[in-house]
Amino acid sequence: MTVPRPRRPTAALLATLLAATAGCAGPFGADGGVRVEGAAPTARPHTGPVYVSDPAAQPLRRPERFGITEFVSLSRLRWESWDEPVAFAEGMVAGTWCLPDCLAEPYPATVELRDPVPVEAVYYYSRATVRSPDLPAELAGELLDFPLNIPYQE
Repeated sequence: MTVPRPRRPTAALLATLLAATAGCAGPFGADGGVRVEGAAPTARPHTGPVYVSDPAAQPLRRPERFGITEFVSLSRLRWESWDEPVAFAEGMVAGTWCLPDCLAEPYPATVELRDPVPVEAVYYYSRATVRSPDLPAELAGELLDFPLNIPYQE
């Protein structure tokens, strides 16, 4: 007498599972792409304090003076705005490129800090432009829309 071998339900189970899930697209659309519903999220404007970081990574708010790069310093800054998407100031600019002429009297300048980026619970301005009619032409181009130091983010 032969003992019948138990049937393995794999083929029947697989067929049942395929039939049951054939109409389900899961998180994907019928064509395999991502299905998106509802309105797109809007960019969230920054909220909270905004800082600027000097080359030594010191967080500063409305600084009266600071080194905006290793070779360019700003002084006598009077901020018209701060904690906004763009901060504006008038002041003076000097650097190693103008020594000794500007040592006693730096050049008048306008400063624009913009594009706050989140770093932990605060924001840092990430880009700057410094304009002065007295800047040498080659430096004037380098100080248009340049990146600022931002503390390391993990």
